[in-house]
Amino acid sequence: MAFNKKITLQTLKKKTGSAGGYDIIASADAWCEFTDIGSTIIFQALSAGITVTKQAIMWRKEFKSYTHAIIDGVQYKIEQTARADSDLHIKLVLSRG
Repeated sequence: MAFNKKITLQTLKKKTGSAGGYDIIASADAWCEFTDIGSTIIFQALSAGITVTKQAIMWRKEFKSYTHAIIDGVQYKIEQTARADSDLHIKLVLSRG
């Protein structure tokens, strides 16, 4: 498996008060590979009111409970994580927003 796409992983926390927005708690760059989203994942997400747009596979050791990913300047929310092909990889299911 060749990880050829760079993503930025972030943990965001909502700001309190009237200012709104988010604070970046943690951030890291990682390499991943995009794969097709399975129909089961799509239907489960749609039944919960979520539209998933990307699925990425990366090294499990590089993931530390991040909440968001930035790909080509676009922010995605990490909706679900799961074991990928082996225990060395993790699958991230992403939605825009």
